[in-house]
Amino acid sequence: MESKICEVSSILTTITNKLRTLKDNIDMKTNIIKIDENLFKVELRDKYNSYRVVYERSTRDALKYAVEFHKNASERKRKHDLETKAIEEMIKEDEARGTKLSLD
Repeated sequence: MESKICEVSSILTTITNKLRTLKDNIDMKTNIIKIDENLFKVELRDKYNSYRVVYERSTRDALKYAVEFHKNASERKRKHDLETKAIEEMIKEDEARGTKLSLD
């Protein structure tokens, strides 16, 4: 009986992980639009909602860029979060010192 429970638990864990992966991939979007004879507009949105538009000379280059863009989504998000945290800390330090930000 315990082995059946472990087996079912393992299957449920596998299904859950696959569903999470599927959900992450649903949010990724790629549009390749032919602009001219040798020019393609590539619009990309990754699972973290990062958006980019690039222009490539061939569909092969467009697809290659798209694959790399989606493959690097997590690393791009990690770097963005790190940068955001650093900026927040600098703002807090400025506020603690009484420094005011002015764009004038």
